[in-house]
Amino acid sequence: MAEASTKLTTSDGELGDLLKCPICQDVCEEPRILSCQHIACTECINNWIRAKKGQLWCPECNQQRELPAGGAESLPHSFRLNDLCGILKEKLESGEEGSNCKLHSGKPLSMICFECEVGVCDSCRTSTEHTGHMCADAKQVLELKADGKAETAKNYLIRIDQLKQELEKSKEDGLDVLRDFKKRSEFAHQRLLQEMEKNYQEKVKVLGNQEKELEEYVAGMRSFNELTKTQDSMDVSIVVDQLKSLPKEESLRPKTTSYLKVEMVHEYENAVLRWGDQVWQVTSDRLTAGEAIHLQLLLKDDRGRKVVTEREDVLSVEVCTVDKRTIPLEPQKQEGGHFTISFTPSFAGWYVLTAKAFDKMIPGSPLQLKVEPRGIEMKEIAGEAPSSQLHDVLKVGDNFMLVDKTVIMMDKNGKLIQSFENKDWYFYPYSIAMHKQCYYVTAMKGQVVIMYQANGKEVRRFGGDVLKRPTGIALDKEGNIYVADNQLSKILLFGPDGKFKEYVISTEPSRQTMSLNNPWFIKFNSKGQLIIADFENQRIQVINVQTGREIMSIMVMHEGQKMYCRGVDVDRHDNIYVGARADKSGNPAEGIFVYGPDGTYLGSLPAKDLHWSRGIHIAKDGQHDVLYVVDSSHKSVRTFQL
Repeated sequence: MAEASTKLTTSDGELGDLLKCPICQDVCEEPRILSCQHIACTECINNWIRAKKGQLWCPECNQQRELPAGGAESLPHSFRLNDLCGILKEKLESGEEGSNCKLHSGKPLSMICFECEVGVCDSCRTSTEHTGHMCADAKQVLELKADGKAETAKNYLIRIDQLKQELEKSKEDGLDVLRDFKKRSEFAHQRLLQEMEKNYQEKVKVLGNQEKELEEYVAGMRSFNELTKTQDSMDVSIVVDQLKSLPKEESLRPKTTSYLKVEMVHEYENAVLRWGDQVWQVTSDRLTAGEAIHLQLLLKDDRGRKVVTEREDVLSVEVCTVDKRTIPLEPQKQEGGHFTISFTPSFAGWYVLTAKAFDKMIPGSPLQLKVEPRGIEMKEIAGEAPSSQLHDVLKVGDNFMLVDKTVIMMDKNGKLIQSFENKDWYFYPYSIAMHKQCYYVTAMKGQVVIMYQANGKEVRRFGGDVLKRPTGIALDKEGNIYVADNQLSKILLFGPDGKFKEYVISTEPSRQTMSLNNPWFIKFNSKGQLIIADFENQRIQVINVQTGREIMSIMVMHEGQKMYCRGVDVDRHDNIYVGARADKSGNPAEGIFVYGPDGTYLGSLPAKDLHWSRGIHIAKDGQHDVLYVVDSSHKSVRTFQL
């Protein structure tokens, strides 16, 4: 292999390029000739073969060649070619110009003699020594050799350096992934510990309540024993007969509404004995918000006789409303020991009545009452603006935002106030939400979310790189934007700046029951939980957006038939209102169905002739909530007082 001091450059001439080893890039030393007529140093080609695992690949044309049995030493060589390389090397080392002829006054070596394997000038070609030899233009030969060159050793070194850099970058990326995984694992571990602690405290509380009930039961039995010893006038056989009349499977373990209760009545020598009898009687046919509810309560003594007393404080009753307020009620004493109790519930949901007689809780108390929604239909909103198919509605002050072919604002009389800016005819808006005086609209066919100022001017668009068919939209208190996509069947989260963050619902195997199928409208309740109208799955899903976990799933049914969920919203007490249809086409069964915060069915609104409902919006109106629902078939917005 040649020394580094004789390294060739482009200024050393064309002859030097022809005699250059493609491996070490120097003048060949003891050149060996491959079957493709390319040459290389003996030492270089030996190292090259070892690097190629014993195979012979031409370092210039990159073609595999046959390797003789004796290895590189058996490859043919040329003494003339070797001498020529030696001469050129000497000239380079001595500083002489290697591209000029020494015999003919420094004429340029413009030709190559293939038989002598040396560079010649024009005078050499016509001399006796080279007469009749095949010669060719040196420049052309150099260009032909350049076309078939393989990657040089220098290029290999450059590539190795690049691979090292890529490997180092991959290492850093891998470490970043591991660090992120560790962080997420620690977060999940902490959250799991918190949930376990919460479950533990809840179970401790339940066990404490059961222990308290057991203690009350034991105390009651002791009181009963004392009573039977001291009250000679009491007919114990009555108690024995009542106990014998109980079903055999009935156990004497303590229960909330079924236990032996003995109370002393001061006006009488005997006791009031109750064993799980129903003392409440609801006289109202249907419990509806806004309508008075009437109840009767009857007290009897141990012989089944009505208790009659002149005391005014014998009975006290209070009601816990859906908003967790406790209100005392005034029982009205009637003849024969009856008491009547009346109150008017303001909202739909569960009400709990608690009653005490002689300062002691009576059997059957507390009593739970399910109150259905009111649903008084008011004047519908039908605007003067042209409508192809309404999708969503949003009440802003005394005006209404309607999502139609575009986004428009109308007053309560249906008069058009303004139309929002639309720069793209391929718009097809679907749903609208509001946050801090700005409106956010999903463009289903435009595959984006558009943000508007209050004056209708477009601020920006986002989501075009990830959204396919956006439908429902909702914003949390921090301004994060949640978008349902019914083609992706996912909920996507965007930051307040419109940048995509993540998919909300996890796709882990353990959470496959949470998978969505064509979600439509979405809304937040007061707890920050996301309510999703899961259309094709015919259910309402409630999820924790922080963890992506399902909190509750409500299968929407009507007369034994599953319903396709469409619009959805919640009232001030987190009751869920969902517009649903029994069939995607052809079946007119459709309505607004109401569920409590715990998923309990509360009833439905009398929405007669509702057809192809879409978006639902609930707004406060003084002491009442008002529900607005889009009736796209009739191109109007129906209004119901709740």
